[in-house]
Amino acid sequence: MKALNLSLVAVALTLSAQAMAHDKVDLVEPQGETQGVTVSRAEFLGTDNQYFVKTDAGVKQAKQLTKGQKVVTQSGKPFAEMTGKLVVKLKPGVSAEDFAKVHGLKVDWQNKSNLLLLAAEDGTDLINLVNAIKASPEVERAKLDRAIAKQEVQ
Repeated sequence: MKALNLSLVAVALTLSAQAMAHDKVDLVEPQGETQGVTVSRAEFLGTDNQYFVKTDAGVKQAKQLTKGQKVVTQSGKPFAEMTGKLVVKLKPGVSAEDFAKVHGLKVDWQNKSNLLLLAAEDGTDLINLVNAIKASPEVERAKLDRAIAKQEVQ
């Protein structure tokens, strides 16, 4: 029994000594602070601008999307349906109504921080539209809205 207790104490001391060896912290100021870049999970994964559609020739990257078009994953599983709307975050002070009018869109929803849901006309090429919106100096970020059937078993 004493041998077991002694071996347990020896193991505990060994582990604590190893843990303390890794707790050293350098208190030196960082040499060159760089500005952090914030990107969404979708941007990081590259899924914010890559949409795939099923064709007769297989799954292809979409060059054009319209309202009601179904998109799939790269492996061909049904993923979502395009709603024909864009989620846009405008910079502070930008008028949502004026912005929508300039781009031929309709404001469906808006909150106090200038986050908008903009509706495009039927038949509009959504990929070109979202790229044009992203290029606007009045926009902080923009993405296509899509309806995902989350209640369906995947």
